[in-house]
Amino acid sequence: MCVHNLIYIKTSQPAVSVACNKTHLKCGLLNVRSLSPKAVLVNELITDHSFDLISFTETWLRPDEYSTLNEASPDGYASCQAPRLSGRGAVLL
Repeated sequence: MCVHNLIYIKTSQPAVSVACNKTHLKCGLLNVRSLSPKAVLVNELITDHSFDLISFTETWLRPDEYSTLNEASPDGYASCQAPRLSGRGAVLL
């Protein structure tokens, strides 16, 4: 791990508080290599596999590209992204 690539992501309180009795989380990680043309497929992937948490790398989203985030996120999911200030990349949770 290169500590020079780490950034702090400011978080806020979740919009909805949900009680959960689960003892396990189903997590996923995908190097999506450009989320925009794959938003519908990503939405189906999340829905079909019932992920509790999924992380995407190389989303190549701009900070103001909310329509793609909305299209990729199934109902009941919240997203948090950290796009790079220059160049390509980014992480999406």
